[in-house]
Amino acid sequence: MSEFLQNSPAKDVEKNMKAMLSQGFSKLDLVTREEFDTQTQVLVRTQARLEELEKRVTQLEQRLAGTSERVAGLSAGRSSRRASREVLVLLPARRFPPRRFR
Repeated sequence: MSEFLQNSPAKDVEKNMKAMLSQGFSKLDLVTREEFDTQTQVLVRTQARLEELEKRVTQLEQRLAGTSERVAGLSAGRSSRRASREVLVLLPARRFPPRRFR
């Protein structure tokens, strides 16, 4: 009986169908479930990191806007000594070439 089932036309059809399906799937750009789940986890972590960075950029922009407002307020009429002292802190240091005395 088992010999009859192994050589039956139904078994041949099943083998042929499996071969055709596996050949068709190999032509498609498919990934395994494990690869899909891994990429999903990477995407979730990346989205969380992006949100953190967006918040940080927003905070830095707000700080920069506050600093700009302070500098604008200082130059608008506060004491020149205090204003110049704070502006010096905010501006990058300039490097002048060394002076040569004659």
